[in-house]
Amino acid sequence: MDKPVNNTRISHLKILGVFHLIVGALAGLCACYPILFLVMGIRMYSELPQGMLTTSSMIPYLLWLILLTAVLCTTIVLGWMLAIAVMLNGFYLFSRKWRAYCLVVSIIETLFIPYGTLLGLISFNLLRKPGVPELFS
Repeated sequence: MDKPVNNTRISHLKILGVFHLIVGALAGLCACYPILFLVMGIRMYSELPQGMLTTSSMIPYLLWLILLTAVLCTTIVLGWMLAIAVMLNGFYLFSRKWRAYCLVVSIIETLFIPYGTLLGLISFNLLRKPGVPELFS
């Protein structure tokens, strides 16, 4: 490949890297949203009268509370993991390292609708173009 095409693709990789950092930060911020529901659930549980917790009619309520807490904590952790993976993808695109990781994360990133879908598809398309694998060290 000639030099101007390589410079263009390098600049595209750097721009995609910056956008991945922005979308990763946005994904991390969105992953913090379930914390509000977790705090509200804990507050509701803590304000129950002590006598109510020992009755057998409260067992289904407590099981629901445990289930919802587990789901919320899992959602928060998975969201943060996605955000970290997307930000690492941006760093690796910017520094042109770990092409296989960038391809895999670009596919996974399409789950984060709408920005992740758009950015993941563009990244996947760019990483598959001829000449791009040679740019990665």
